[in-house]
Amino acid sequence: MNYPNIKIAKNTIEISLLAGEIRKIAKISLIDCYVIATAKNIQAIPLFLKIEKEMEPCIDLLMKYNVQFLIK
Repeated sequence: MNYPNIKIAKNTIEISLLAGEIRKIAKISLIDCYVIATAKNIQAIPLFLKIEKEMEPCIDLLMKYNVQFLIK
């Protein structure tokens, strides 16, 4: 399917390794780690709806990756 203005990012070894490193440090969902790693790889902003409980202890690390939340 083609959607205007939507680009599908392909997984790379770099994204996988970075997601693993983030997971090791942050102890957040692996899916969330992939969102952050992919955003960094394609120079985008990782966007989440809100700060989840598991994210609270590592909020400083998330800010280093420019993670943004719609609801604060």
